[in-house]
Amino acid sequence: LGVQLDAIKLADPNSRKKVAQEVMASLSIGLGAVFDIFIYASTLRLTSKDVIIDNSGTKTIITLKFNRALKSDPFSGTNQTVPTNLIDDFFKVMNDTGPVKKHEIESAQLVLVNDKKAVKLVMKEDISSEEVKEFRIELGEDHIQDTYGNKHGGYSILAKNSPVLQPGNIVVNNKGPAHTVTLTFDQELNENTVKEDSFTVKNSSGVISYTIVGVNLTTPDHKVVILTLQDVDPTDDKTYITNAAAKADLKVKPADTVKDKNGNQYSIGEVTASSKRHKLDKTQPKANIAYAVNNGPFTDSGHYSQNTEITIRATFDKDMAQAPTPQITLKGVGNPVTLAMVRVNATQYTCTHNVPTGDGDVNVTLTQGTDLVGNKVVAQPTTGRRFTVDNTAPTAAITSTVINNGQIRKITATFNEAMAENPLPQIALKSSNPTVVGDVLPTDMERASATVYTHNYPIPDSGTATMTVSLSQGTDLAGNEVVQQPTTGSEFLVENT
Repeated sequence: LGVQLDAIKLADPNSRKKVAQEVMASLSIGLGAVFDIFIYASTLRLTSKDVIIDNSGTKTIITLKFNRALKSDPFSGTNQTVPTNLIDDFFKVMNDTGPVKKHEIESAQLVLVNDKKAVKLVMKEDISSEEVKEFRIELGEDHIQDTYGNKHGGYSILAKNSPVLQPGNIVVNNKGPAHTVTLTFDQELNENTVKEDSFTVKNSSGVISYTIVGVNLTTPDHKVVILTLQDVDPTDDKTYITNAAAKADLKVKPADTVKDKNGNQYSIGEVTASSKRHKLDKTQPKANIAYAVNNGPFTDSGHYSQNTEITIRATFDKDMAQAPTPQITLKGVGNPVTLAMVRVNATQYTCTHNVPTGDGDVNVTLTQGTDLVGNKVVAQPTTGRRFTVDNTAPTAAITSTVINNGQIRKITATFNEAMAENPLPQIALKSSNPTVVGDVLPTDMERASATVYTHNYPIPDSGTATMTVSLSQGTDLAGNEVVQQPTTGSEFLVENT
């Protein structure tokens, strides 16, 4: 049997077939053994359609997909590469059209393609050219063998420089109202061959086919195709790319009618994307609330008095659907009110509100609005959860002490709430004996803190009088003007004996 098999291995195809038949007859072996014999004896083949030329990087990569698994030898080392000095004995890449040229090969490596061993040739440069439409791959005679020892015949293969789509060049965006799939080919495409029916997109299992409603070939390079899928229904796996619909990566198949600008057809078939999984977006949008008056700056809190019109702005952390329109509800001082907001852009909405009577906090919640995939907004704002209605005028308690060896009386006004920085509160002193100790006209006080202001009063060298303190001009944060009469310390005595 060993001699017979040797004959099968070495003889021409007709002899191999004849000997195999004799071996089968003499041994009465079954079909499984016959299959093994013909696997052992059949020729190792490589056809034009099994050659993929990829010009997407700075160096052209040519993949040779033989019909059967290859023997590891002469691919050596952990990377299973052919020694550099032997590459020319195994492989040559020549122009078949255009100027005659042999292209230098940087490395030849045994790789896995669809779980089968193939040869990856990395060229020393990008060998694509408008003048070169086809390449001739020459294989060294008797050098390439399959795992049974069958050798390649050493002939050359004509390979077209056809467009290539790599798994890593498929990018899926499932964040928008319509999902998109972006395909980046290695060379320019003929725009007349890029149409909606030129592509199919399926989920990882191939069960769901997504409907393509738009195809855009970008300019000026004509290498990038953007497929727009049917409008999204978050509850429908046939439109929304979710974990349920795409547990792994999508499958994209350009038709063989897709051609490059030189007329070469796409021929690789279906490509499975190697990008990350496309998960269902279940994150609720959140919003920061801010307030402004009279086109002033926005702040995340505020104090406002009756009839003041405030602008309330919601800034979301995700793009929001145009319907339903986001709404806010105000509860606290006054009757509860729900306000529909106006869209500024995809993440920002505003509305206006007239401040009611009363005093106290108004709490803000978001009661309507969804992101682009239907997640309802979080009711509680991240910032700006409340503002304050304040219709009560601020008051101040007055204290004073003598400093600087009796030369200065330092007057301190402590207000019952924070005061606006502008305008400054003013103090006035009314003398009971103005002909001897003069009055002090309204004068700006000095701010020590939001609630404490001071004024230094020079004590006269002569005369005695009771000085009455009054306040004016200053306002609290809501704009209520200070009460003129202090709550305490409204008088002090100037006395010279």
